[in-house]
Amino acid sequence: MAIATVSACAALDTAGKMSEKVEEARLKERLAKGSEPTGPTGSASALKAIPSEMDFGRVHLSSESQQTVVISNPFAFAVSVVRTTAQGCGFLLSGVADHPLIPAQGQLALTIVFRPTQRRACSGLLLLEIDSAGGRFTRVPLNGRGV
Repeated sequence: MAIATVSACAALDTAGKMSEKVEEARLKERLAKGSEPTGPTGSASALKAIPSEMDFGRVHLSSESQQTVVISNPFAFAVSVVRTTAQGCGFLLSGVADHPLIPAQGQLALTIVFRPTQRRACSGLLLLEIDSAGGRFTRVPLNGRGV
């Protein structure tokens, strides 16, 4: 009789990826229903966002506002970014490379655009996911009002 085994790391990695997919599906469902985004519930990474929250204020429907957030890497090694998304009504990322690398003790600047499509308050979330066995997510709340 043969017994097949799977390493604990591979099993945990698979479970983690399944959990992230479930959270992502729940987020899409909340967004479709008009609920505010909350992002995956995975652990926070050690990366620091400056500013830690972005408020775009009042923006006319026929225009847009841009702000930059700087993500700092405190580690003595480079960090690979797996995914970067801006969620919520009217928020989007501008000019982000696929899978950017944040150098050891370096920074990554991201430009967030708020382009409202309705006259209302909007909130969202900038979500940055890194390739890490520990904390994976950096979250930056986004706010603005379409006028």
